[in-house]
Amino acid sequence: MSGLRPAMLLKQEHRTIYMIKKILVSQPAPATPKSPYAEIAEKYGVEFTFRPFIKVVGVSVNDFRKQRVDILAHTAIVFTSRHAITHFFKLCEELRVKMPETMKYFATSESVALYIQKFVQYRKRKVFFGPTGKPEDLVPVMAKHKSEKFLVPQNDSSEGSFFRKLDEQKLRHTDCVMYRTESVPVTKVEISAHGMVVLFTAAGVETLVNSYPGFEQGTLRIATLGNAARIAAEEKGLRVDVVAPLPQQPSITGAIARYLEEEAGRDRSTAPQSVTNEASAEQELKLRRSVAAKKGAETKRQKQTLTENLQRYTEAAQESRTRAEEVRARAESLKRESDSLKKQIDGLQKNYEELRHQYERAQREAERARREMREAQSKADKARAELDDLEAQIAVRSKQGNGSKAKPQTVTKKVALSAAKAKPKTAAVTVKKRSSGKK
Repeated sequence: MSGLRPAMLLKQEHRTIYMIKKILVSQPAPATPKSPYAEIAEKYGVEFTFRPFIKVVGVSVNDFRKQRVDILAHTAIVFTSRHAITHFFKLCEELRVKMPETMKYFATSESVALYIQKFVQYRKRKVFFGPTGKPEDLVPVMAKHKSEKFLVPQNDSSEGSFFRKLDEQKLRHTDCVMYRTESVPVTKVEISAHGMVVLFTAAGVETLVNSYPGFEQGTLRIATLGNAARIAAEEKGLRVDVVAPLPQQPSITGAIARYLEEEAGRDRSTAPQSVTNEASAEQELKLRRSVAAKKGAETKRQKQTLTENLQRYTEAAQESRTRAEEVRARAESLKRESDSLKKQIDGLQKNYEELRHQYERAQREAERARREMREAQSKADKARAELDDLEAQIAVRSKQGNGSKAKPQTVTKKVALSAAKAKPKTAAVTVKKRSSGKK
């Protein structure tokens, strides 16, 4: 026991003469007036104040959508608490997601499973629950439905042991945060008015320590239920006076009652009290060793998980490196093909430019030929006009030359036609004579 200061021994060292009159419980008040707290209050004359140190709030629709989780892509929903059920169906309502009748539901306990009927029609063949209420004990039930795809709504501070169990069973699952825990700070006046504070979670311990600057425990007694709250309190340097569960005090109310009896019987003989304290110290030591063993086993599992993850990531990195080399070789091959195609394109571009120049030259030559043809046509039209002019003049002169030799108008029609036919020949002879006379 060197270096260890069990909580029960610390309790003996810090015991005061003041009786506890008020106890602050960091939970909501019991639903019924008949409870173990009421019995303790009546028997020992103490007053209980129920005041939660934490509250559970749901995540917003935008925060949930950032997780990129499709609810209807799953065939089964796993609930670890009533909070998970409440905030799951509230979020579904906000997202306008309607649960199909084929959806299956898994719960950690029967009471949690019965709570589902507040939101959907309860069908036994669609609802399954674990035997003990612990999430880990629900895994064998889920393993009987390996074909399902599970969705697990969780708190933002949930532990990963449950998901490791699911991975070991090779169950397809998706975890998502649908609610989170927030602190509800307590005042210095509230704490100083009570002689004991009962804590149930590590978040409750955090709220107590950070409730106001300069917090000191002093004579305040602290009771914890569960290893998580107890370890968190000791890590914060707090003195834990009442611990549960223990073999002789499995409930927190039983542990508080025993502590009040011990405080009320301070005048008892030292020997029995010493024996009791030694037994409690021995139990305390066993519990500490059990917690240390669990933490060691958890650390070993985490180390093994990290090693497996490292090996998996190394193999993935090697595969990625191989794929990168293949992609690089393919890229170089494509670059060579691209360069070859570029050279071909450059050659075709040069051929195109040359053909374009040839086409343009042909166009210019064709235009010049058309222009020359138009000029020749114009000259031909002009020559034809001059020729027509000349023929007209010849015809006029021929008429004038033949007018003096004309026969009387009593010439018959037949003679007139013969004269008309002979006229061109005469005109041609006249032109020939004139042209020879000019010479």
